Amino acid sequence: MRFTKHLLLLFLFIAGIALSAPSQFNWKPRADGNYTGIEVTSRGFVIPNPVVPKPVIPKPVVPKPVVPKPDIPNPANGPASQPCKRAGACDWDDLVQDGARKENDLARALDEHHERPSTWDRFTTEYSVKELGAEPVPGEVSSAMHKDGFRVEQVFDYAKVEVRNTQGQGSKLMGFFDYDGEAVIITNVVSGRRSEMHLSEMLANSLTRCSPGGDQGAALKFIYLAKIVNPETTTIMREAVRKAGGGTSQTFTPRTPGFHALLASPNGRIVPSMLTDHARSMGERIDKIRIDLDQRMMIFDLK
Repeated sequence: MRFTKHLLLLFLFIAGIALSAPSQFNWKPRADGNYTGIEVTSRGFVIPNPVVPKPVIPKPVVPKPVVPKPDIPNPANGPASQPCKRAGACDWDDLVQDGARKENDLARALDEHHERPSTWDRFTTEYSVKELGAEPVPGEVSSAMHKDGFRVEQVFDYAKVEVRNTQGQGSKLMGFFDYDGEAVIITNVVSGRRSEMHLSEMLANSLTRCSPGGDQGAALKFIYLAKIVNPETTTIMREAVRKAGGGTSQTFTPRTPGFHALLASPNGRIVPSMLTDHARSMGERIDKIRIDLDQRMMIFDLK
C-alpha cells in the first residue's frame, strides 16, 4: 500500500514537472543502488510568443468616376465647323476683329497716302495673257456685270490672264482683265506654301500691266471673285449670309460684322491688302461686298 502511494506521488511529481515544461531531468540514485528522486538539470524551455497573423483587410474597391464625354458636334453637321479649322478661323469673333483691323488699316493708309514699294521685279514671275476672246468671261460673272451697268461689248473686251510665282511652291492667280481698268475678275487663286510674293501684290501688278498708263487700277470700280471653292471662304460666306437674315444673297456694308468677316476670309483678304499697300496710287475704298451663294461669288464695290 505504501509502495503504491509512493508510486502515485512519484507519478504526479513527474507529471507536474512535465506540465511545468522541464527540458531535462535525471534520476538520482542512493548509495544502496535504489533511486530516491529526480534531479532537475534544466528549469524548462522558453515558450515562444504565439505568432498571431494580422487579419487581411481587403481594400475597398472604389469605382472610377464616370466622366461624361462632352457632346462635340460632328463637323459634317455644321457649316462653320470643319473647313475653317486648318487656318484657325472657326471663331466668328476672331474673324470680325481681324476684318475690322483690315478696314482700319485701309482707312489709315488712304489718309497717309501710303504706297508700298513694288516687289514685282524681285521674284521670278510668269505673266501670260491669252488671246482676246479665246476664253470668254464666265456666264455668272457676265450676268452680274450686266446688272452693274457693263455693256455686252465691254464684257467681251476682257482677256484671260494667268500669273504664276515660280519660286518655291509658288502662288498662282487667274482671271480676266480689261485695259479700261473698271473691273477685274478673279476666277482662281492658289497661295503657295513657300511663296514670297503675296497674291494681293500679284493682283496689283497685273492691273498695272493691263493698264495702258500704268496707273495700277486707279479707275477700278468692281472686283469679282468668282468660282470660289476654298472651303473656309465658302463657310464664312454662308455664315455671314445666315447671320444677315439668310437666303442665297446678301449685301454687306462697312463697319458691320459680316463685312469684317468677309474681309478676313482667305479669298476676300486679297482686296483690302492690295488697296492698303497701294493706297496712294489706287485711292479706292470698299463701299460694299455682295455675296451670291448660288454662284459662289463675292463682289467688291469700290469708290
